[in-house]
Amino acid sequence: MNCREFLKLCRKSPMCKYDRCKLCRKVNNGTKVTCKEKNSSYTFFNPDKIPVVVFLVDGGIVCNEENCKKCDYIYDIVTPDASIAIFIELKGRHYDDALEQIENSIKLFKVSFSGSRLHARIVYTKVPNINNNPQSTKIMKFLKEQNVILSKGKSAMEESLEDFV
Repeated sequence: MNCREFLKLCRKSPMCKYDRCKLCRKVNNGTKVTCKEKNSSYTFFNPDKIPVVVFLVDGGIVCNEENCKKCDYIYDIVTPDASIAIFIELKGRHYDDALEQIENSIKLFKVSFSGSRLHARIVYTKVPNINNNPQSTKIMKFLKEQNVILSKGKSAMEESLEDFV
């Protein structure tokens, strides 16, 4: 099964139909929804316990054998007032690589998240090497054209629904 092809259906279905889905899709309705890798973490505070679907992208929806750069996670949050997709990359210091991973992921999954407001988060552990090289400038222009709101933070980034509405 290619998870990329089923992502749009998976978003709409409250129940996973395939055993494989348990590897790349988890529903979390706790007060804190956190993803961690190495020394970076992203936390979505969820006091109203809205179901947050957490998609594992790298090694989940997009398996390593596909050999493309992709973000680590996507948080899918749907409320009566808004539909939000947060593309999350947890990184060391290679900011340009993180930008490329975000860009590729948005290109791969934009159709699956049509109707959602797209956000991107890069969380780094070390002071990133931010180069204003032509490739990064091109990616930033792409994100702006796609109405993707990009934020970055050091080590532990925390947000809540109020930050998105």
